[in-house]
Amino acid sequence: MVVGIDEAGRGSFVGPLVICGVELDQRGMRKLREDGVKDSKLLSSKRREELAKKIRKVAKKVTYEVISAQEIDERMSVGTNLNAIEAIHMAKIINKMRPRKVIIDAPSGVKKFREVLEKYLEVKPKMVLEHKADQKYVVVSAASILAKVRRDKELRKIEKETGVKLGVGYPHDEVCINGVKNHMKALKKYIRHKWSTYGRITQRRLEEYG
Repeated sequence: MVVGIDEAGRGSFVGPLVICGVELDQRGMRKLREDGVKDSKLLSSKRREELAKKIRKVAKKVTYEVISAQEIDERMSVGTNLNAIEAIHMAKIINKMRPRKVIIDAPSGVKKFREVLEKYLEVKPKMVLEHKADQKYVVVSAASILAKVRRDKELRKIEKETGVKLGVGYPHDEVCINGVKNHMKALKKYIRHKWSTYGRITQRRLEEYG
């Protein structure tokens, strides 16, 4: 049995950061390779949804951590960077799942990331931490797909609640930027205010209405 861990929404401007842990046995990993499971960024939304069903069917365990924009802002306000936030919540997943072996898609700066992660662990599994592990290990690819599908669902919930279209929720997405620009009050608790994107949008609004 191996647990793979990955995230979705790390660089997002709106909505949560979602981290997923997936436990698979050798048979499950072989099946998912045959099904075409790979890094979620290389798949269409429709294909991710299809594969997510297959992953859930063969997974022994699936665990999520959903970190709100508010928590990210609060932690960053006291000096906790995004890598540390990610490490804290990945440790929570490991503590819940208690695997013998875990493979993690770590951000760059793997050594420092490992040090922070280990501070919060209650168990001591064999750990493999690699940058872009989702492109190499099918168990991590599976986690990346489930994390992305879950995050997309969280965004759709926000859209339904606020009536604002958010696209994929990233700074490069004009649908997202226009939605935030025109509905900042409605989206206040879902925006990552510590992102430079927020400052740029705020400045643009001041210039337009000033």
